[in-house]
Amino acid sequence: MNISIFFSSIIILIAWLSTVTVLPYVRRLGLRLSVLDQPDSRKQHTKPIVRMGGLAMIVGLFFAWTIFGLIEQFTNIDSLNGDFTLLIILGSLTFFLIGLSDDLFKLSPFSRLLLQIIAALFFATQGLSIQALDLTLLSPELGTVILPKLLSTILTVVWFTGITNSINWLDGLDGLASGVAVIAFGFFHYLSSSDIHDEFTFLVSALIGTSLGFLTQNSFPARILMGDSGSYLIGFNFAALSILGFTSDISLPPLPGSSFNFIIPLLIILVPTLDMAMVIFMRLINGRSPFYPDRSHLHHRILNLGLSHQKTVILIYILSIFSGLLAFFFANKEVQYNIVAIIFFCIVLITTFAIRQRLK
Repeated sequence: MNISIFFSSIIILIAWLSTVTVLPYVRRLGLRLSVLDQPDSRKQHTKPIVRMGGLAMIVGLFFAWTIFGLIEQFTNIDSLNGDFTLLIILGSLTFFLIGLSDDLFKLSPFSRLLLQIIAALFFATQGLSIQALDLTLLSPELGTVILPKLLSTILTVVWFTGITNSINWLDGLDGLASGVAVIAFGFFHYLSSSDIHDEFTFLVSALIGTSLGFLTQNSFPARILMGDSGSYLIGFNFAALSILGFTSDISLPPLPGSSFNFIIPLLIILVPTLDMAMVIFMRLINGRSPFYPDRSHLHHRILNLGLSHQKTVILIYILSIFSGLLAFFFANKEVQYNIVAIIFFCIVLITTFAIRQRLK
C-alpha cells in the first residue's frame, strides 16, 4: 500500500472520530449559551438550532494536525516548507475565530468582511499568495502571466474573501456545505495525491475527516449547524489549499515564475463560487446591496421548483461531483483506482450516515 494513502486514511479516521465525539458536547454548550440560529422566512428549519458547530470542526482538525505532526516526526514523508503548514493552521484558527465572533456577537457584514480582508492581507504578505497566473489551460499561447505586486495582493485578498464567503453563503440547507466540502476536498486529495507533497495531502485528509464527522449531526434534519465559524474555517482552507496545491514550484519565499493554475480548483468549487457570483449580480441589478439577505441562492431556486430539502441537497451534491469531474478533464488526470482507499472512504461514509440515522 502507498504510505501516503495509509497515513491519509489514519488522519481521516482521527479527524472523523474526534469530530463525532466532541459534537454532542458542543451542541450542549451551544444550548447552554443560547448560541442558536433562529427560524425566519429565508431559512428552512422551523425551530432554533445550535449554530456553533465550527467549534467541533476545529477540535477535529486539532487532533488530526497533532497526528500529522507525529507522522512527520517519525517518517520520511515528502514535506513542504514547514512555514506553509504553520500558515494553514494559523489561518484556520484566525478565520474560525472571525466566524465564531459573529456566531456569538452577530457582527455586521462589513465588520466580518473587514476582518477577513485584514487576515487575507497578512497571509498574502507571508507568501501564501498568487504571484502569477497559469493560463495555458485557456490557451497554450497565453502561458504564464506575472502579476505586479499590488495586483498580486489584491487578487489574493479577493480569492480568500470570495471563496470564504461563497462557502458561508452556500450553508443554507442541512448537510449542504459540509457535504460539498467532502466532495471538493476529495477531488483536491485525488488531483494532488501524486503530484504534490504528502504534507498537502494530509492537510486535505484532515478536512475530509472533519467534514464527514460533522455530517453525522448536520445532515437533514440537522441537530447542529456549522455557523460562520465552520463555514469560514472550510472556506479559508479551500482558498489557501488551492493556492498551495495548484501553484507550481511552491516555496517560501515564492520562486520567480511560480504560477497558480486557478482553473482546476475553481472548477472543483464551481458550484459555491458561481452561486455567489450570480447572487451578487442579481442583487446589484435589482438595486440592492450585495450583503442584503434574500432567497436568490441556488438552493432557494431549486426549492422553489418544488424539490424537497433532501433532494435539493442531493442535486447540488451531483452538480459538485460533475464540476469536480470537469477538473479531472482539464487536468488531464489519468484515473487510477486504489481499492484500499475506495473501500476505506465508503466505510467511513456509510458509518457517518448510519450514526445520523440513529440520531433521528
